[in-house]
Amino acid sequence: MKAESRSGHPFAAAAHWNLEQSYENQPRKGNKKRRTREKQENTRLPIRTATGIVRVPNLPSVATLDEDAEPVSNDEEDEDEKDGIDPSLLSLPPAAPVTAEKLLPLRERVIIAKEELANIATLINEDPEENVGLLKRLKEISDDAAVQIRILAIGTMLAVYKDLIPGYRIRALSEGEMRAKVTKEVRKVRGFEQALVSGYSGFVKLLGGLAR
Repeated sequence: MKAESRSGHPFAAAAHWNLEQSYENQPRKGNKKRRTREKQENTRLPIRTATGIVRVPNLPSVATLDEDAEPVSNDEEDEDEKDGIDPSLLSLPPAAPVTAEKLLPLRERVIIAKEELANIATLINEDPEENVGLLKRLKEISDDAAVQIRILAIGTMLAVYKDLIPGYRIRALSEGEMRAKVTKEVRKVRGFEQALVSGYSGFVKLLGGLAR
């Protein structure tokens, strides 16, 4: 036989034929994807053109679109949601804490403010150098939202500064002058004068703003 003469053995041709059959029976790469694609193409609806020819649209499958589509990040979604919106409206500042004093009726708040202002004025007049820091508290009260309390604070500040301002000229010291070595008594006087200059400057600015 020719097969035997070529192979040299009667089982060689059979073995070769079995290998070919096993190779043919092996699953091909991409067969599954091709069958899925063909199945999807068969399920598409035909379209009749103006010439009467029926065509099947060659549209990508949903699976292909899902594979090719890029995932949308959370940052992009946030940017889409914020598009056209003022960022300042999206991040509102925290509300100021409401104190128990602000919850009181205005009449009671005015009475409390009168008592505190009188106490501050008394302490400053008794020992100006020791209690000069209370000038900051007077400034805080003058910034109250209630007009009645602001008027009381400004009147108190006017009387206090009238008594505190010395007969000699004082000025704001430079950083070098503040770092200079002086005696404890001189340092105390300088601290009082600098606090007085700072407080009085703020009081003048307050009056200037009200005069506009």
